[in-house]
Amino acid sequence: MLAKHILLTNQPEILRPLESFLFRRRGYSLLIASDGRQAFEIIEEHDPALAILDLEMISEGGDACCHRVKCDPILRKTPIILIARADRAEEVRRCREAGCNEIVFKPVDPHELIVAACRLLHITERRDPRLEMPLPAMVGKDSRRLRVGTILNLNGGGCFVETRRLVPAGEEVALEFTLPGTTEILSVCCRVIWVNHPEWVKAPRLPVGMGVQFLDLPAAVRDAIETLVAANVSETERHLDNPPQDTKPSR
Repeated sequence: MLAKHILLTNQPEILRPLESFLFRRRGYSLLIASDGRQAFEIIEEHDPALAILDLEMISEGGDACCHRVKCDPILRKTPIILIARADRAEEVRRCREAGCNEIVFKPVDPHELIVAACRLLHITERRDPRLEMPLPAMVGKDSRRLRVGTILNLNGGGCFVETRRLVPAGEEVALEFTLPGTTEILSVCCRVIWVNHPEWVKAPRLPVGMGVQFLDLPAAVRDAIETLVAANVSETERHLDNPPQDTKPSR
């Protein structure tokens, strides 16, 4: 069987998590590009299953390379992740205009990078457990003018908020919600990690909304969320291990 190639920019924060993760999978090998021009040549020659490029690669930026690939009738289907700085709106704009499939922000979170890679490689990986329960919420850029939303799932690291008032990835939003069984309103600052836009759907199973990362969640609240998640997982596993018995009388 021919090897499936993953093209990476030559940076330790990108190489390390994917080396340890993808090398364990039969059929994947990593190709390394030191600059944007070399990356394009490798894509032409090896037709990788995925390319992960830094926006600031030397000689030719990752966005320029991505744009060339997406404009090529033969190469255009190559999935590309661009690495950019979330605090620079200009970099986010360049990524979108280049036509990349995903944006991962610096400093690179290995988990987020692997999740994005898995999504584009159509690899199903077990995610961190989440509490799958709709929770009323208020969300928005301005903490004084929040809009109604709904948290559909969450864990101690973040959540997905169903809302039509979308904020671009990389920007911060205020979020207010109450945990099940409590009355305390939690006010949390979050960073938007990804967006399920009506015209750019990343997760078809989810409605329009935003995946956000908690930035200032108190340790006690994080522990309370993780306890709820663990209890929910245990309850689900209990039902799977002990399915309801069929009490219908036999004839």
